[in-house]
Amino acid sequence: GHKRDRLKRITDRFREGLLANLRSAEVQEVVTEMEVDEGKLRDDRVVLNAVRKLTERSRGADALSRLNVALQQAEGADEQWDIDDLRKGLKDRVRPYKRPKIGYMGVANVDLFWHDNNFIFGVGSSSGYGVMSYHRFTADFNRETPNRQRLVSRALKQALSTAGFIFGVPRCSDPRCARAYPNSLAEHDAKSTKLCDSCREGFQKVFGTTRR
Repeated sequence: GHKRDRLKRITDRFREGLLANLRSAEVQEVVTEMEVDEGKLRDDRVVLNAVRKLTERSRGADALSRLNVALQQAEGADEQWDIDDLRKGLKDRVRPYKRPKIGYMGVANVDLFWHDNNFIFGVGSSSGYGVMSYHRFTADFNRETPNRQRLVSRALKQALSTAGFIFGVPRCSDPRCARAYPNSLAEHDAKSTKLCDSCREGFQKVFGTTRR
């Protein structure tokens, strides 16, 4: 199941704000009344209740009502899956079939995150396992006109990038290469679907072949 949604991201931002202002009079009054310390603010429910109290006291009942509606709408929206969970599941499933020079890549259609990243397209490790998602490449997500070839091109470039990490090929610095790290979807689209000479040589070294 997913581990993060819009409500979780909102709550995390609230928590950061409370901790940053823990010594302010307004926050101190609320946490004292709730008998809450810094440790208890790790609990999402405690964070939301504290913010509700602060909102009602500083902005009134109408503001509290609007906040509750926003929180209700955020619950279950923009769901994200932890890519480490998916990689572990993949590893467990394919362990009986593991062989030298064979890597395993899971391809998902859900939104992924990793550690503190807002999202991630894919991750692979030299242990031989990786996961990528085409969720953020779809026309629906980007509010584009559907174009299957564009989707295939985006997914292929990400697959090559993730596969490189699975087989221990170093990160690429050539912005034209399919494996180059993009800072945006536009940069991802601008890349070639081909590998640069350095990445090609990296794969050839792994597999012991010169085939292009």
